[in-house]
Amino acid sequence: MEVKGNLTADAESLRTQFLQLLRTRRTAQVPLTVEPAEPVVNPLYQEVPLPTFSEAMESCPKANIPNFKELLKEENIYLHTEEGEQGKLPVLILSIKESNQQKRPAVVFLHSTHKCKEWLRPLLEAYASRGYVAIAVDSRYHGERASTLTTYKDALVSSWKNGDTMPFIFDTVWDLIKLADYLTQREDIDPTRIGITGESLGGMHAWFAAFADTRYKVVAPIIGIQGFRWAIENDKWEARVNSIRAVFEEARIDLSKDKIDKDVVEKVWDRIAPGLASQFDSPNTVPTIAPRPLLIINGAEDPRCPIAGLEIPKTSALKAYEEAHCSDKFKLIAEPEIGHQMTSLMVKEASDWFDQFLKCKSILHSLEQSFSAFVRYQIPLTVEPAKPVLHPLFQGGVPASVFREAMESSPKADIKNLKEENLYLHTEAYASREYIAIAIDSRYHGERAHNLTTYTDALVSAWKKGDTMPFIFDTVWDLIKLADYLTQRKDIDPTRIGITGVSLGGMHAWFAAFADTRYAVAAPILGVQGFRWAIGKNKWQARVDSIKPVFEEARIDLGKSAIDKEVVKKVWDRIAPGLASKFDSPYSVPAIAPRPLLILNGAIDPRGPLVMLMAQPGIAHQLTPQMVKEASDWFDQFLK
Repeated sequence: MEVKGNLTADAESLRTQFLQLLRTRRTAQVPLTVEPAEPVVNPLYQEVPLPTFSEAMESCPKANIPNFKELLKEENIYLHTEEGEQGKLPVLILSIKESNQQKRPAVVFLHSTHKCKEWLRPLLEAYASRGYVAIAVDSRYHGERASTLTTYKDALVSSWKNGDTMPFIFDTVWDLIKLADYLTQREDIDPTRIGITGESLGGMHAWFAAFADTRYKVVAPIIGIQGFRWAIENDKWEARVNSIRAVFEEARIDLSKDKIDKDVVEKVWDRIAPGLASQFDSPNTVPTIAPRPLLIINGAEDPRCPIAGLEIPKTSALKAYEEAHCSDKFKLIAEPEIGHQMTSLMVKEASDWFDQFLKCKSILHSLEQSFSAFVRYQIPLTVEPAKPVLHPLFQGGVPASVFREAMESSPKADIKNLKEENLYLHTEAYASREYIAIAIDSRYHGERAHNLTTYTDALVSAWKKGDTMPFIFDTVWDLIKLADYLTQRKDIDPTRIGITGVSLGGMHAWFAAFADTRYAVAAPILGVQGFRWAIGKNKWQARVDSIKPVFEEARIDLGKSAIDKEVVKKVWDRIAPGLASKFDSPYSVPAIAPRPLLILNGAIDPRGPLVMLMAQPGIAHQLTPQMVKEASDWFDQFLK
């Protein structure tokens, strides 16, 4: 079984191809290690005259903090990303010392050709003053990673000659993937709120890092994105070639040409950055950044990044963002009369972009806003020991044996000793196969129910008072808090937590994976559906009948003689705001990408009518052994 979705599948396939390419040119890999470093006193700039701090660099809005210098925290470290001299990544991190332990948004900055990370300090300080963790790195063959004024040029020529490295863009992208490994583990950084930007070569690094690694959640490349194939076909490659001319001159000689022409240009790109002017060019890679917010900022007269060459990637990106129902998250700015130069306007637009999408918590923030009206106060996450339940309460008269055959079909390993833990978290069948298997009681169910009508009573109360969200959303809050607990356990790998569930549990799994990216693999069973589609197509009856008392109560309150689509819509809007609109499956399911997602439904399930996915033939709203096996195989594939 699989979920059909060409946009997501194509993006993931292209991303996989690119990562495979990066691995082919790597030296022996080493564990990601962190080494303390000293501040750079005399940074090496590979250009004459030496660069100065431009007006644009110092124009980034700063917060007015009187004792800013005393509060500013500076970290200089090296990350070892692979073996060899260039596998040592210098990182500069600036942030404000804060007494609270809240995780903060972060922005990674990449510098332009021939410069080094210290050149970005004015920008880093500005972002740090505004509550960001600001990070700058030295690109390969630049800054601390350059030994002479010709290190970068020499690396480009060597790449053409030997084909063993990719110094133009791609090698640094590998470092940025490893940097994301490090940043997402830091206790002061929110791993769901990491942005990336850069200028010129740094803009290209930001573009390709966001394409390769979806952990970069907000993207704003400055004078970097361009059409390499378009430039070749339209004879607009001269300015870009002239910026690193030495390698093209060497190729011209080797190819016995009397001058650099488009044939030389294409051969150089294919050698030093394979795919740059073909499958990995901007028309293909830029759309894969959707649905993450993407701001492209160029000069309208930039000869290195001609704006005409962005028409095709712009059109492709707009389509991708429209299909993801988030057109507001894509923007292209071409500043009039500006060539290849970073301006104050560009710096302001980028900082506004990050404020818009990083200072709020994006998807999770939207849900938390919905929860905030219902959660009166929060309490610290605490763990309390519990005892096994001897006589569980099943609501609605459902016999305990209904799902037993399917549940017992999950393949088991032959292990004699299993450890069982029972506990309570205060928030306001795979264990034999070397997983840590966790089950919880949803709100108003199991130990959280005191009689057979607790759940229906809660639904009716939510309709009457609007003070809780017992249908799906309240339990999703618990699952977010559960992730807080699980990621703190020493016996659990926080990067390999999966989630699944059946029926209502499938809906919980779907929305938990949507709300919290710490659920790395999802396999909702009999849960994912289109609530707005069901209303529009008059297919809501079976779902309504599963919790009919609340709809009957609403019918009476609304003065209706029968439950109709208006009653259904008003109930969803009241007890689960946004369920049939902005949080419905067309919007929330794509947000799970690129994490592995397996949706398992019955092909004739009246509660989850089939729209666009492959499903088990002849099966209605029923858990089957095949579904259990598919889910367990899915977790084995992506979690083991």
